Amino acid sequence: MKLTQTKPIKLISIGGSSIAAVLGLSRFTTPYQKWLLLTGRKSSEDSPSLRRGVIAERFISEYAVSEGLVSIYESQKYISFGAANGTIDAIGDYQGERVIIEFKSSAYIKAADDVPNDYRLQCVWY
Repeated sequence: MKLTQTKPIKLISIGGSSIAAVLGLSRFTTPYQKWLLLTGRKSSEDSPSLRRGVIAERFISEYAVSEGLVSIYESQKYISFGAANGTIDAIGDYQGERVIIEFKSSAYIKAADDVPNDYRLQCVWY
């Protein structure tokens, strides 16, 4: 029997922004598309809306602090539990409780019921 050399297995980790796609609940990515990205078979695509979101999160963070809505202790904190990980926007204080803060922006969210599953699942994951 002849043994052939194979590539080492890459450990796949699931982050908060991936969880909706992995569960099949993403508005933008199927589980198969996410698998292609996570396994390196396809490269991540940058988009104008993604770049706008990153810039908007910084503005929303500064606004929330300046209005006294939250106090922020740490920003951009990477958390990892083996294959489960994420980069939370901040750890802070909201109404006297220490909380994980995830800033999102959308012109379509008018009420709590309008929050997309992608956003909800990311927060639950963290």
